[in-house]
This record gives sequence, structure tokens and C-alpha cells, in this order.
Amino acid sequence: MKRTIILLAIVWLAVTGWSRNSVWMTDFYLHTAETAQVPVILSNESAVTQIQCEVQLPVWCDETSTTFTLGDLTRNGTISVERPDLNVVRLTIKGAGTIKAGTGIIAYMTIRAPYYLRNKYQIKLTDIKLTNGNGTVTTGSDTKCTINPDALQRGDVNGDQIIDVEDVNRIINHILDLEPLSDVAQGDMDYNGKVDVADLNIVINAILDLDTTSRPYVASLDDLKEMLNDAYVSNNYAFLELCTDNLKDNQAPDENGNQYWLEAFAPSDSILFSWGDVTDVTDNWKYEDTPTALWKSCYEAIDKCNTVLELLPQFDHVLDGRIDTYEEQLYHSIKGEALVSRAYHHWLLVNVFCMPWAGEERGASLLGVPYMLEPGDPVDTHANRGTLLGTYNLIEQDLRAGIAELPHNAAVYQRPCYHFTTTSAHAFAAKFYLAKRDYEKVQAYATLAFNGGQPNLNNFWRSGDLYSGEDHVRANSGPDNPSILLSIPTYSVWSRRSGSRYGCKDDALRATVNSFGPTWSGTHRCYSGRVFYGGNMSLMFYANWGELFEYTDRLQGIGYVHMMRNEFTTDETLLARAEARIFLGDFDGALADLKMWLDNRDDCTNKASVITPLTAGSIERFYNGSRGYGIEKPIFIDEVCPSNKYAVTEEMVPWLQCVQHFQRMETVHTGKRWFDIKRFGLEIEHAVGSKNGTTTETLTVNDNRRAIQIPEAAINAGMQPNPR
Repeated sequence: MKRTIILLAIVWLAVTGWSRNSVWMTDFYLHTAETAQVPVILSNESAVTQIQCEVQLPVWCDETSTTFTLGDLTRNGTISVERPDLNVVRLTIKGAGTIKAGTGIIAYMTIRAPYYLRNKYQIKLTDIKLTNGNGTVTTGSDTKCTINPDALQRGDVNGDQIIDVEDVNRIINHILDLEPLSDVAQGDMDYNGKVDVADLNIVINAILDLDTTSRPYVASLDDLKEMLNDAYVSNNYAFLELCTDNLKDNQAPDENGNQYWLEAFAPSDSILFSWGDVTDVTDNWKYEDTPTALWKSCYEAIDKCNTVLELLPQFDHVLDGRIDTYEEQLYHSIKGEALVSRAYHHWLLVNVFCMPWAGEERGASLLGVPYMLEPGDPVDTHANRGTLLGTYNLIEQDLRAGIAELPHNAAVYQRPCYHFTTTSAHAFAAKFYLAKRDYEKVQAYATLAFNGGQPNLNNFWRSGDLYSGEDHVRANSGPDNPSILLSIPTYSVWSRRSGSRYGCKDDALRATVNSFGPTWSGTHRCYSGRVFYGGNMSLMFYANWGELFEYTDRLQGIGYVHMMRNEFTTDETLLARAEARIFLGDFDGALADLKMWLDNRDDCTNKASVITPLTAGSIERFYNGSRGYGIEKPIFIDEVCPSNKYAVTEEMVPWLQCVQHFQRMETVHTGKRWFDIKRFGLEIEHAVGSKNGTTTETLTVNDNRRAIQIPEAAINAGMQPNPR
């Protein structure tokens, strides 16, 4: 009988506790704009009338992000909230009468994470006082008051897909007030002190007769929607800046012969700068800004998408013929987001670890990346890379199917800019077809991303005085910026890496942040108050380059570094449409788009310098092949991806130079320049300095090093490496 009770307790927790937080058997994370309801649990044998407890909360849990409500044991009572210290909240909870003895919830904390948060938080109770009719009752051994115990939260407190027996015993003890048992429901099939997730699913399956033996259990569509919070890459690919012409080596002599003997932040930096192969052993893996970390993070996001798509059919009953119910909209939204996100992460992988799209004939002989259509890791499952053509075809299939599912409004999202919506999916489609040189579709999807009207461009340039670097990041990447179609928070210390040996200086600086252009001279006035020197004359545009630091312990200065990625924006989508219109022969339309992009930057708070209107004549005069500093580079897109229909003409050249220049300014410090270098076939040189002199590395049009080498672990598992 006792064993049956224990089994039912595990099931109860799985259904009510784990499923409510929507992430199965992993560490508890608060994600972008996620809301979690956290219980305050009382286990006591003494009847009390009042509970007072102090709760240590992160400083971001202020009155706008945290609310408190009464729980079951204190129903119809009262609750008051004070903040005696910066990191402390004092709760005074009174019952309508005597709070009955036993285990239960006295209050809930509902916490909404800030948009940049992407790590687990810690909450502690520091001071507990229980009061009865005669005064204060000191906390004794028979009384426990806890905030969301880790055993109740997940069980798998180490995030290693293993539930320790001790943790499961704590779960049961909290629910049934039982003494810990050694063989928890015989879930520990091997009697090794551990309960495998698969074994626990077997227990649940046996009791409820559910097919949960190979997949997590979810109770609602809202659970699946919450699971999609993890369906996005958590690592940054700004390290690709090292492969581009946006950075210079401080050890190589500058135009005045000066050299700065600075060390690279991580060993992989120098390897990437010379387009070498980063191995897992030489890589400074702990900083996450690496090819291996990106590969793993993308496939983890893909695995989450596949898990959601595998679980979704159990909710097919909501498609019962009723039109536009919330459940039906949510179902289609979940399916569409999972499909588009799966397509996007494969697209990101193929753009980093493969050669650029070269047309169907060549693409059939070039390597792709493993396209995962079921949960699992490509290395563990020994997946085949397939061809570039096959990968692109599957990306297109998922993308189009996902767009067809996504609702035309984003009502199911609290913060649409952190999810793929119809708008951001259209922007992704425009960029996808830009790489494929299908310019009619680029123009069509870009226009759809603007809802057929004028795009809302980045209002960061019109923002007032910004006093801190974090202010710049939030203004440029926050949910209130109408230009952000998809923003992804990532773990990254890229801002620290690019300010050491490798920096945006000399020609790289004069072609990006400090560039002159067809309508302005010197640094464009939009950068006034928006850039700063990061050392050794490296000038940084902080809005793209800056970091947000989230403290887990402010006194100790401990926490996590985040960098926001504006993955799809109206500004970039506008430049994509301008490029498409150039190849379609619509120069008037291209001029309108380029002018719109530039006018938005011209409309900045600094009006001191003179700006002249952008015209066809000013474009053709400025981009005439004589510009230095690498502003112009020969374009070999026809050699990379031959096209009889859209071959580059002499008339197009200055216009294409303009659009790639504007795009380079738009995406500086993000790594996206690498994708343009690959598809345009731009050749670049890197001067590499050392004590023995300076050598020059050259990346040619068809250089195999344009495909970053896949991780060493994948190669060791038998996956075909990129040719060298």
C-alpha cells in the first residue's frame, strides 16, 4: 500500500509540478519574458495564525516583475510585502483563522524574468517566524518552510538527465510527510542509487497507461509553448568577426608602423583569424564563443523543436472544426514556431560549417549538415551530413510549412520579439532566398515582413542621451524597439574578446563605424555618443557589441554575461529587399529602400554635421572603384553561385557596393559580415603579426576555409570533415 502511495506521489508531481514549469528533468531556467509561479511551502505540526519570512531575491525581482498571492493554507487571509534591504523581501502572511497543521502552500511568488535573463536563479529563505495566539513560536525541528525546493522544482538538480534517489525521496517527503525510503518505487531499476528519466517514465506509463516511455510528459499546449523557450540558440556567433575584414591584428604594424603586443583573449581567436581549424583541445571552451559551442547549441535547439513536434499530435483534438479558438491558434502557433526554428538553426549551421550556396548542380556535390527530423544528437546517432542541396531543400520545406502554420497575429506571445512569428519568419525567408539568389521571393517575403507597408525602422538613433553601455544595448535590442523582429539572448563574452589583440581599427574601422559614405564625410553623425574606444584605437559600436551582466551574487560580483542578438530586423530586411531590387533591375525601388535606411540614421539626435540626400548619382559617383580602406571590394557572386538570369552587370556594380557597405555598417560586431563575404565571394587579406615578422593570409573566392571545420568530436565519431 505504501509503495502504491509513493508511486502516485511521483505521478502527481510529474503532472502538477514538473509539467507546470514545462521543462522536463532539467535545471530550472527563467527565460526571456517567462513567468514562473513559485510556491512557499510550510510543513509544520503546530497550529499558527501568522507566518513571517524573509526571502532573498535577485535585485531584478522588483515590484514590476514579482507579485505575491495567498496559497491553499492561507486562503481568505492577508499578505503584506516589505523590502527592508535591496535583495530581501519580507512577507507577513496571516490566515483568516488558524492555519492548520500539515504540509501545504501558504503563498505563491509569481516572477517574470527580464528580457535578457537566460540562466537559473536562486531564492533563499533567511528568517522565519511563526506566531500563534499566544505570541511567537520559534522554528523547531518539526517545522519547515521552504521556497520552491529544488526537489519539487525538477528533481534533476544537476541537469544531467539523472534523478538521484535522495531527491526523489525529498519530493515524496514534501508531499506525504513520509520518512525517506531507499528504493523509490523500484524506479532505481539497477539499484545503483540513481533513477533514470526513462525508468521514471516507465513508472508513469504503467500507472496511467500513457505512452511516455520515450518522451516527456506534458499536460497542456501551454506546456509545449513554454518548451519552445529553449528552442533557440543560446550561444553567440559573433566570433565569426575574426574571419572577416571587420577586425585587425594589433600585432601587425599599422599605417604608422606601430605594433601592440597584446595576447589573444582565447587560443581559438588567433586560429580563426588565420582561418585555421579550431580543435576542441586548443579551444578555450569555457567562454562559449566558439564553433563547437555554436554547433552544440544549435542542435540542442533543434532537439527541442523536434521534441515539441513529436508531442504535439496528442493535442490534435483541439482541431475539431471550431474556428479561431485560442487552443487552435496556439496549436498552429506552436507547430509553426517549431518548424521555422528548426529550419533557422539548420540554416545557421549550414552558413557557418558549409560552403556558400552554389546552385543546385554544384550543391549536389558539396557537403551539408545533418538535418535532424527527430529528437537526438547528430553525433550520438551517427547522422550523415548529406549534401548542401539536400540541406537547403529541407530548410525550405520546414520554412514554408512553418510559415503556413503561424497565425497572422502574435496574441499567443507575451513578447513576440523573442519568438518566430509570421513577421520574423517572413524576414528569415527573405534572407534565406537572398542566399539562394531567388530575388523575386526575397522582394515578396521582405514586403510581407513589412505587412505590405512602410517598415518601422530602428528608433535607437532617435533615442535621447544614454548614460551607460547597458542603456545602449537595451535601447537597440529591447522589446520596445519596433525594428526588432527576432531577438535572441546569448551567453557570450565576445565584447571582451574583440577588445584585446584583435580590434576594429585602421581600415576595418574606416569601412564600418568610422566610415565616410555617399552622403556624408567622416564618421556618420548617427554614431555621435553611440561609440567608444575599446583600447588600441579600436572603436566599438556598443549597441551591437555591448553586454548585459546579470548578477547571481551582487556582493561577490558573480553572475552571467549576456549579449543580445538582433537576429532579424526591419533594417536588415530592407537592405535585403534593396539588393533584390538591384538584381531585378528596379533601381528606383532599390534607391527608395537604401534612402529609407539612410534617412533613418540621418534622423538622429545629433544634427551638427551636414547630410546630403541619397540619389542615384551620389551612389554612382561614390562607389566608382576608387574608394580605399576596403569600403569597396570586387564582387564575385557569379563565380560563387552562377546565374544566367541574374548575372552582375556593370550598371549594378556601384549599387551592389552600396548595399554591401550599408549592410556591413548595420551588422558590425555581430559576425553576420562573414555570411556576406561568403555569398558575394569577397576576397580578403589578414596581416598576422609576430615577433618574427608579419605574414599575410589571403582568403580566395573558392577557398575551402570559407566553411568552418565541424567540431572535432563529430569528426572522431565518423562524420565527414570539411575538405582542406
